[in-house]
Amino acid sequence: MTTNPFDNPDAAFCVLVNDEEQHSIWPAWIPAPDGWSVGFSENTRAACVNYITAHWTDLRPRSLREFSVPGVTNNRRRAEALPPADAAPRADDASAASPPPSTAASAANSASQPASRTKIR
Repeated sequence: MTTNPFDNPDAAFCVLVNDEEQHSIWPAWIPAPDGWSVGFSENTRAACVNYITAHWTDLRPRSLREFSVPGVTNNRRRAEALPPADAAPRADDASAASPPPSTAASAANSASQPASRTKIR
């Protein structure tokens, strides 16, 4: 006997979707919790899993996709987080005062290498 309704392969399921466009398989006889709505009606567990696989291809929440993808129409938070393209480096910006790590590492490596030997005739 199965006690977890999600483990019953013969039960009827549906697919729930929330405002962040995340999907969840859900027993059809249990009401959807607040914040979730039915995205795929009552069907077999396998059909619901196939629906989720086909329709939920980017597992990031919608708000993260909108924040990180340029060209999204509702991208206000991303625009506010980024400095203007023509902004000068800030005085407190440590990256502006020191060379990039690769340059510093190259300088340290070249200082520890012996000088090349040149034949004198």
